[in-house]
Amino acid sequence: MAAIRTISMVAILVGFAVRLATASPPALEVHTTDTLSVALPKAWKVTTTTGAATLFAAQQDPARADAAAMVVSVQLTGNTASEDSLLDMVAAQTAKDLKIARREALPGGGHVLVGDGTAGTVSVRVGAIAFATGGGAILAVLVAKASEFDGLGGVGLVGQVLGSIKPTAPAASPLPAPPPAPTPASGDKLDTPPARPLTLADFAGTWDEDSGSIKGYVNSSGGYAGYSAVQTASTHVITAKGEITTKFRGVGTSTGGAGFVSQTYVGNFIVSPNGVIEITNKGHTSTFYVVRGWYQTPELTVVKLAGQFWGQAPADVIADPSRGNHEIWVRKNPKP
Repeated sequence: MAAIRTISMVAILVGFAVRLATASPPALEVHTTDTLSVALPKAWKVTTTTGAATLFAAQQDPARADAAAMVVSVQLTGNTASEDSLLDMVAAQTAKDLKIARREALPGGGHVLVGDGTAGTVSVRVGAIAFATGGGAILAVLVAKASEFDGLGGVGLVGQVLGSIKPTAPAASPLPAPPPAPTPASGDKLDTPPARPLTLADFAGTWDEDSGSIKGYVNSSGGYAGYSAVQTASTHVITAKGEITTKFRGVGTSTGGAGFVSQTYVGNFIVSPNGVIEITNKGHTSTFYVVRGWYQTPELTVVKLAGQFWGQAPADVIADPSRGNHEIWVRKNPKP
């Protein structure tokens, strides 16, 4: 079960892949071993090594000394290193004179590192995310020329690759095709800003969030249509007093069965008249969102948010509705 928990916990990082991205990452393609699979940039040269840990090494162009490279290491059992120790190793071994620009814990688990240094005569930027739990460890590192790092997706690409890791499933009998998903609410509904400044009372209740939640909640007429199971999800319970309890959930399957992981964070929820939301979770850096859209029917409320951002909401994102990555939160309204 420890191995299953390790793989399923990394699914929590799927949500952060979009939030951390600075540009559109390259297309990915799946590479598989006997025990797990991972999606890496398409057309990159990939070599795989198995042993105590499974190692994927991807090179953008093996013929170029300054080409970007990624390394993904998955150790299911026997790890004793902390996330900080794994990042210390990255900082010491990937580039010379690495100057750390960002190093912090991620809400929901894992630590991220971004820094600039040199590899040979090339100025490079390094982005890494480490995750360790239950005797397992997962580490992904992107090294690229500083001028190309953001264009490749930056640390968002690292998070996307981590979130793609899955245990290799056994062959299964074909299943009937599922019914078609309800048509999502039209973009103009979700992009409509609230008619007035939102208050804490507007947010009180239980909100569900996942990358596909809107397809599971809203049909073509804007009515409530339920939701289907997803691999990862978050639930935010906000009280009228401004308290917020957030639960991150991840599910993974393998030949040995299924694993379920749940982490809970408690903090405070503040919404400002300009639509900026601040969430302070105990022991973590404050996170911020910017309200982009507010859509409500008798059955549900949908809010579109730009974020998350750590430390503060950027002024350009607050001012320009086209900027920032977006999340959808959905609340089923109580019956009158």
